[in-house]
Amino acid sequence: FNYACQWSELSLRILGIWPNAHYSTRSKLRAHFYVIFVLLAYYLPQTGTIVIIFGDIDSMINLLSYNVSGLVAIAKYIVIYRHKKVLKSIIQKMSEDWKANNSDFDLKIMIGNARIGRILAFISILYAPLIVTLHILMFLKPDKDLLYASVPTVANNLMWPSYFLFDTSRKYVFEATWFCQILATTGASLIYGTFDTFIAVIVLHICSQLAIVRKRLRNLHNGLKSQYSLSHDLFNKKFSDIIKRHEELISMADTIENTFNIVLLPQFICYPLIFCFQGYAMLTSMAKTQASSLKILYYLSYDTYTLYHLFIFCWIGEQLINESKSISSSYYESSWYNYSPTNSRSLMLIGYRAMRPLYISAGKYARFSLNLFVSLLKTSMGYLSMLRAVQVRNL
Repeated sequence: FNYACQWSELSLRILGIWPNAHYSTRSKLRAHFYVIFVLLAYYLPQTGTIVIIFGDIDSMINLLSYNVSGLVAIAKYIVIYRHKKVLKSIIQKMSEDWKANNSDFDLKIMIGNARIGRILAFISILYAPLIVTLHILMFLKPDKDLLYASVPTVANNLMWPSYFLFDTSRKYVFEATWFCQILATTGASLIYGTFDTFIAVIVLHICSQLAIVRKRLRNLHNGLKSQYSLSHDLFNKKFSDIIKRHEELISMADTIENTFNIVLLPQFICYPLIFCFQGYAMLTSMAKTQASSLKILYYLSYDTYTLYHLFIFCWIGEQLINESKSISSSYYESSWYNYSPTNSRSLMLIGYRAMRPLYISAGKYARFSLNLFVSLLKTSMGYLSMLRAVQVRNL
């Protein structure tokens, strides 16, 4: 269990919202402080800037991609904090699964999926500070053409073009504001990625348990020599254990779906918008000025980061659908012809239930799958083409 959740646990402990931790009054205050801090240092100053520059399409689009990401990150933080009891119960069930008397085959499946979850989480943890660092380096060597230079009320020499109610030009205020924006940006990018990879670790664990259930159902008759040698009572005992385990996994998957589908809806909507806005900002920057390689690298890294997390959800959604549906065919692969007619008919129960696949969705509106990933990419390219057409028409 520790092997599977190590990187996710580390990130969530840093952010102060690891569900399995003891929540004291100090921890609760820390969580509230984090949300207020990101709002004041990152989100609200950007929102104020967008209001001030309203009408300047290029400047608004350039800033909206970060602003939307920040809002989604805050929503993710609040959701994990509010549903910590639900997540704690899921973590405890996962821990019990790892401590159970598993066969070598079971452990192989669990470790394989746990390794994938670790890799996904590790890449996300590395990627978040990398993008923040690239952004800082990009602003240390700004282009001559500053989008917000003509707006006197916007502090365009900070990490983010921001509107504050106080003067940020004084040395110590300027340095303190820069430092706060770095912390807020790093925290927002960390929770943005950690939320996704933590859900991925849980879903991959459910997939491995579904694969184990499928194997047990398929091998229900193994080791028995004669036809109908599996007595009715013994069959009922083994089969009821499989049914109970299947229902537990269905309940766990439904809990994940019902808890997080609402926060995944704005994220689902924002994915193509963020990708489109960043692509537009990069193309506009390259068209107006001789964009530096650092700036192009930053835009490409940000788009890759967005696509990476979209792919995570779509891939684990595809895995969950396929694993849950495959149980419906596992009883065909079993030695059902060696059972009594009554026992053979009992196998149809789990087959019928598995025909309704488990899934994770965005607000019950769209199920995450690889088909959805391709559709969102097409949608993003369509938005980008539209924005470029509007820009060319206004020239």
